[in-house]
Amino acid sequence: MTGTAQGAIGVAVGDYDGDLLPDIYVSNFVDDYSTLYRGRPGGTFLDTTSRAKLNRPTWAMSGWGCDFCDFDNDGTLELYVVDGHVYPQVDGLDLGTTYKQRNLLFELVDGRYLEPAGGGGPGFSLEEASRGSAVGDVDGDGDLDLLIGNIDDTPTLLRNESPSGNWVEVLVVGPPKNTDAVGARLVAHIGDRAQLRLVATGGSFLSSNAPEAHFGLGEADRIDELVLTWPDGSEETFRDLEAGHLYRIRANASGPAQVSILER
Repeated sequence: MTGTAQGAIGVAVGDYDGDLLPDIYVSNFVDDYSTLYRGRPGGTFLDTTSRAKLNRPTWAMSGWGCDFCDFDNDGTLELYVVDGHVYPQVDGLDLGTTYKQRNLLFELVDGRYLEPAGGGGPGFSLEEASRGSAVGDVDGDGDLDLLIGNIDDTPTLLRNESPSGNWVEVLVVGPPKNTDAVGARLVAHIGDRAQLRLVATGGSFLSSNAPEAHFGLGEADRIDELVLTWPDGSEETFRDLEAGHLYRIRANASGPAQVSILER
């Protein structure tokens, strides 16, 4: 990290570059860019916001909830951030910003995060004073939907209608003292690519996503190998998880974890 002071608000953790090291995105207050930190070996982070082309689109926005998500199930992580100023009075001042703001969606193209054609659809053109946000498959169709909390207004539920690849979801159930399996790490090997997911119960801004780890597979029909590292550091491997299913992996103190398929 650079050590530069910023007005941090929301935070997201994910592996956007596919090197199996966690990266961090931090949403910041207006008149500053929201920051993308690329994880490096040894636990350090490098500010790659400018290289990823995220500095200019976020400068005039007050960012809040945010996350890395594979909305189109192609195996790469999109990035979203919901926006809105703190003070309604800015609408009466010539400050180059507004109280209600549109939310931002970025897709990863050759190492850069760019706004997709159409900006993510009509839901991302709405202007609100947004704050919290959470993702999960609300309608059970295998892709991630987005719920946004707005100040002095009803929440916004954006149902994902993107063209979609194949998918697998995994619900990890830990031992009695940590049934949410917070701190677990999953690495899915799909052909010659690998995807990292970390189990957590909080993130974005004062929000909590659905508990399932979501993997977009593109055209692949299965996860070839899933390596699960439990919070205590022990490791188990599962093979041939077919696409289109929600798997539950439950810790078993007396033997291997129990794997089952849950109905949507």
